[in-house]
Amino acid sequence: MPARGRNGFTLMEVLVAMTILAVGIVGVVAALGQSVRAASSASHLEEAVEIAQNQLALAVHARADALAGGSGTTLRYQWSLAYAEKPHELAVASVTVEWLEHGQMQAYTLSQVFRPGR
Repeated sequence: MPARGRNGFTLMEVLVAMTILAVGIVGVVAALGQSVRAASSASHLEEAVEIAQNQLALAVHARADALAGGSGTTLRYQWSLAYAEKPHELAVASVTVEWLEHGQMQAYTLSQVFRPGR
């Protein structure tokens, strides 16, 4: 009997190819979702850092007799400021910014040692 030429794919070959393709697509979609989540987290952290830097700049330029902690809300962020005295007429200002992200509270704290102004 003469050998016949193949004119197509078997069902098994098609199923294997579709399975490989499906696994690849699921992997790409999962990576894309994770990438979007990471970008969102980075954006929130960037905003929190900016708020902390602004509040800390105001805190370290306050007069020595006006050093008092405080708190406030900016957009979706809550911040709090605390002072601590250090030896040699120094002080530490710490700003903590908190926000809710993906159902969990996140926090960023920025501190600076400074000499209070008069």
